Amino acid sequence: MFPYIKVAALNLTLQKRRSLLLGTAVASVTFLLLLLLSFVGGVTRSLTDAALTISSGHVNVAGFYKIRSDRAQAAVTKSGQVMDVIKKTVPDIDHILDRGRGWGRVVSPASSLNTSLIGIQSSDLDKMTSLRIKTPNPDLSLFDSGKGAILFAAQAERLQVKVGESVTFITEGNGSETNTTDLVVVALAADLGFLSNFSIIVNKKTIKELYRFQDNTTGGIHIYLKHPRKAPETMVALRGALEKAGFSMLDHEPKPFFMKFRRIVSEDWKGQKLDLTVWEDEVSFLYWIVTSLNALSVFLIWVLGIIISVGIANTTWMSVRERTREMGTLRAIGMQTPQVLTLFLTEAILLGFASSTIGALVGALAATALDRARIPIGSGDLQAFLMSDTLRFALSGWQIGSAIVVIAALTGCAAAFPAWRASKLNPVVALGHAS
Repeated sequence: MFPYIKVAALNLTLQKRRSLLLGTAVASVTFLLLLLLSFVGGVTRSLTDAALTISSGHVNVAGFYKIRSDRAQAAVTKSGQVMDVIKKTVPDIDHILDRGRGWGRVVSPASSLNTSLIGIQSSDLDKMTSLRIKTPNPDLSLFDSGKGAILFAAQAERLQVKVGESVTFITEGNGSETNTTDLVVVALAADLGFLSNFSIIVNKKTIKELYRFQDNTTGGIHIYLKHPRKAPETMVALRGALEKAGFSMLDHEPKPFFMKFRRIVSEDWKGQKLDLTVWEDEVSFLYWIVTSLNALSVFLIWVLGIIISVGIANTTWMSVRERTREMGTLRAIGMQTPQVLTLFLTEAILLGFASSTIGALVGALAATALDRARIPIGSGDLQAFLMSDTLRFALSGWQIGSAIVVIAALTGCAAAFPAWRASKLNPVVALGHAS
């Protein structure tokens, strides 16, 4: 095979202008393809980071407690026993966050909005990896006492409040009563897209006081794994261990917990049932964003593929016409049809591989530079859609390698028919073509 590569490289070198033009086109298509893939990858990463920061761990142990059959509360009782089972069953734990959960309405003098409460300790803020506190050196003493809250920037703007001002949170308790509490805004956090529009961070004490929870009751236990890909099998193993420990379990339903309330309330049972999910379940209602971008990517890839295929086919036809006597000479000295076909295909694939490699490397460097530039997104609606307040780009080595292989293969396929026609030329006719 090496002689074919050597001859193909020599022919490409001799046809400098044509090779440069076609190579630039192939490299440009590869560059655009990598930028497109990195943009979709960035949105997917933003969605993942936002979910793992605000609403989920890699594996979640949540549940519903019903004091009567027609009323349900998102809560996990006997949380200490549940935690013991988790630690004994899951060896791949990186860390665990025990979070409170609440839902209600936050009211300011100027406005109000429906929101959920995320109950944590101030020491857990560092474990929320994508959370960026915008307030310099915030005083968290009120937060630790249960009288403070951290709002996201878009929420503070809608409520027209600043750090140091108060808001009132109103929720329905375990009975029919309405519970309220006043909270001081102690810090503002950078927005994390759609999910942060409906979440306020408070201390777990705040939620326990609002809902009159006992110390061994929590909203959910979020398990973060060293190897996130093991989340589905970890959930299955943990489910078996919890059932063996005597806990009642809900059937697995790949939906976020707030979408299960209607079904839970309609079921005729009382007491505690645990609900296990993985992080994809908790953000399944947002996957239309990634699906839409993937569909757009496929369409654009098809368009780019057609453009480059037509260009390669035309260029190969031109090469065949200009080199007809050369083909006749090669056939006359004994080169067989498969060998001529192999030579033309090798030229196309070699040009495609070299050009796509250059385009992929430049695309990867551009995506990395754009991601590090943290280009701000001005529109609030666009921030919610893209799940971030800055443009993000993410690529894997597998994507880069796949793009190079696919583009190189595409150039070979586009050149296949012209190369086959060239291999079928009659030597006598080919030798007299330009005489």
